Amino acid sequence: LHILCIEDLEPEFSGDLELVDRELGDRLTVSVTDDVAGSYRRRVRAWRDDVATTARGTGSTYVAVDALDDVETLLLQTWRVNGVLR
Repeated sequence: LHILCIEDLEPEFSGDLELVDRELGDRLTVSVTDDVAGSYRRRVRAWRDDVATTARGTGSTYVAVDALDDVETLLLQTWRVNGVLR
């Protein structure tokens, strides 16, 4: 299972931002333009596709899950359809 939230996939950031590394406290100022946001979305899609390909290449089942998905629906429908549960 690959759990991500919509904010990871489609962030709504724009303009100048300061990013803070929560582990090290390092700070980085970035400017998010439409081009930067589009590039980010393409790279996230490519990364997810790569993770899925790698998982499937090892014989694993890959299921992308939205962090807000209903757990009951996941267990009873999505996981069964994808072969996670039988």
